[in-house]
Amino acid sequence: MDSSGYIGVDENPPEKTHPDEEEGRREEDQVDSLQDATRKYWQLILKLVEIVICIMCIGFMYEPTTTYQSGLGKTNFPYAAPMYTAFGGYIVINATLILGALLGERTPFRIVAIFAAWGTGLFLTTGILLISHKMNVASFYAPHMHLPLHMTTAIILSFVNVMLMALEAALTFVLKRDFQIAFKE
Repeated sequence: MDSSGYIGVDENPPEKTHPDEEEGRREEDQVDSLQDATRKYWQLILKLVEIVICIMCIGFMYEPTTTYQSGLGKTNFPYAAPMYTAFGGYIVINATLILGALLGERTPFRIVAIFAAWGTGLFLTTGILLISHKMNVASFYAPHMHLPLHMTTAIILSFVNVMLMALEAALTFVLKRDFQIAFKE
């Protein structure tokens, strides 16, 4: 035992740190762990965001495509097939990839990149077709002026998904990283 009252095997007593320094280190560790988690699970995060955007697109387009009084129900809506294929199809595709990864399956990076590239093209086509359709049927919205806003929101979200899927395709292909979720190190 020395004069400071420290009993131990170490010859050097532990340094006393200021509480602010310890808190700063904890915040740095949290930021580092968040960055590590983002690097590790970026594919999962992108797929979950894409699913949420697809669900929102379906929700925003439901009323404009089905409302009888707006006139859209009376008109020919030729873009329903590619629209619902893109929105609904990519919910199923991404949910299947996520479920497979949660069950321990690894999806090869080329397959993931191909799905994302096809999604990019399909969402881009859908967004362009919806813009064209919105311009052609603007006069049918007279009693329901919230419907153009719904369509515009779905179009914008469609283009957001275009950017996300293009980013996913490029990163997956460049990094050559298979899609898998490993919760254990």
